[in-house]
Amino acid sequence: GPASGIERFVFAYVLRGEGAAVIDTGVAGSESAIVETIAASGVAGLERILLTHGHVDHLGSARALKARTGATVAAHPAERHWIEDLDRQARERPVPGFHLLAGGAVVLDQLLADGERLELGPELHLRVLHTPGHSPGSTSFLLEEEGILFTGDAVPVPGDIPVWDDSLESA
Repeated sequence: GPASGIERFVFAYVLRGEGAAVIDTGVAGSESAIVETIAASGVAGLERILLTHGHVDHLGSARALKARTGATVAAHPAERHWIEDLDRQARERPVPGFHLLAGGAVVLDQLLADGERLELGPELHLRVLHTPGHSPGSTSFLLEEEGILFTGDAVPVPGDIPVWDDSLESA
């Protein structure tokens, strides 16, 4: 967390279609940088927030972005309990500086399904891929036209210890 000085980062990817979509939102306070990036790109505004999973470092700015832009928020249903109830996540997955990272719980507008295709523009599509392991509802997004895969934390940082959930225990 911010107070502990752990060197970590989370990417927030902005995709420009007819409107903007962002994959993950970083920690609380990241919303201004995301909105400024979108405004500088010339796209009308943020329409969708897609979360790869429900850990607080990936959803920390989702609530503020939704309130500021009216964007819809989407994630896999297995992540809903931690996204919509941060107190539960703090109890079940205590992380140093948790409440500094969290900008508040956010209600999901859309539950994503494996194989679902999201249209972001006439020639801009994301394929939803359920990729559990880091968390039960971890989701990756394949940008079909470019062949680019956005994985969240499904691929660990080289040389680091991966964090995985036991899928049999979670079932």
